Amino acid sequence: MGLSNVRNAPEGPEYPKPPIRAKRQIVKKLRKDYHPPNIRLADFVQQQILPNEYRYTALNPEEDVIRLLRLQAGKGDERLHCSFEVVSLAKGATRPGYEALSYCWGTDEPSKLTRINDDPNNKFYRDVGSLASVVQSKFLGLGFNIRDNLHEALKHFREPGQDVMLWVDALCIDQDNEKEKTQQVAKMARIYSLPDHVLIWLGAGLESCKSAMDFVHGTIELPKLNVMVQQGTDLFKWDQLVELLRYQWFSGRWVVQELAFAHDATLHYANTSVYWTEFADAVALFVNRIEEIKGPVPNEERIQSRTRTPRERHGPWS
Repeated sequence: MGLSNVRNAPEGPEYPKPPIRAKRQIVKKLRKDYHPPNIRLADFVQQQILPNEYRYTALNPEEDVIRLLRLQAGKGDERLHCSFEVVSLAKGATRPGYEALSYCWGTDEPSKLTRINDDPNNKFYRDVGSLASVVQSKFLGLGFNIRDNLHEALKHFREPGQDVMLWVDALCIDQDNEKEKTQQVAKMARIYSLPDHVLIWLGAGLESCKSAMDFVHGTIELPKLNVMVQQGTDLFKWDQLVELLRYQWFSGRWVVQELAFAHDATLHYANTSVYWTEFADAVALFVNRIEEIKGPVPNEERIQSRTRTPRERHGPWS
């Protein structure tokens, strides 16, 4: 019997009303008791009921392949949408075009929702047997929660008018598949030597760190640097550079490997950026002339500032 017939049928015990869906009751309860005002209800329900809808298609261990993330065009606070493409690293294969992301994972719980559009032929969704699940996986995207720092990085590097191809370890490797993780980590040297560019994401939020990034451009001009050191001007900017260097990314063991194989890399903090080679030169100049820089002004507050722990200065990200 069609739904219209049920609605139009005379009242009676033989025509019971359709039951209320259990999920509808859950949604109402979440809206009433738990829904934070700054999160879209759909996203909040996604996080509470289906933390991760997306299921990876396993890579063939016999093939020399990696996943790339296609970050779909978007801007501002629009929800992140992406998909995966499997590409070959085998000798003779077409060189894949992409950028590799270097960043700190963080220790927070993955709570930022992104949508992954998947191949509807994925065995997991075929087994579900629902047309709705196939349509959602292909066109609407399946929910997958990521950490805050990665979420900010993807929003930053997303383009408004075109898709961006990235390699991102937390997404391009199935973190629940230990065998795949071992095989993919073994390819790390090639993964970071093949891309057009390596994007280093430090984060956002501190105005002093953004100022330090701008300051780097001036320090590599030797005549200007000599004047600053001799006259003792802009000393606070050197402090800002020290503050930036305290970020956790600079102490990560993975940094040496990623930069050793990268042909071209840029450092990004909020909406400011600098070439890695320029940044490294600025730090080298700072180290070589540190006695001249700190000599003119033995400021007690600056000394205390430099000796504070990273967690005291920046919170859990450092």
